[in-house]
Amino acid sequence: MTLQTATTRLTGLLMLAWVSMAMACPASAHRHHPHEHTVYGTIKGYSTVIDPHGSQYQSDDAFCQTDATMAATPTDAATSTGGSQRARMKQAYAACMQSRGAWQRGDAVVSPPPS
Repeated sequence: MTLQTATTRLTGLLMLAWVSMAMACPASAHRHHPHEHTVYGTIKGYSTVIDPHGSQYQSDDAFCQTDATMAATPTDAATSTGGSQRARMKQAYAACMQSRGAWQRGDAVVSPPPS
């Protein structure tokens, strides 16, 4: 066995060991930055608390989309709070979803649907 063959085999074994260790790493060891995907784009800093496919979540989502649209629409030029309307809608939507109990700030565990 030549030196080149031995080096190639050793490199291959080290790469195999590295891949095996990376795959065996538990998911909790990976950093997770909470965020939710919405019609307004990604909203960072929030996690779903209830089942996103459940009827309560769908109801909260519909309510909060309407609420956010109304809250972010200035009634006249004198009362405009500045900033983009899209940013105000994202903030209003996130606050609404949190107040209705569908989201919470930070990481959360989705509660199972009631049986």
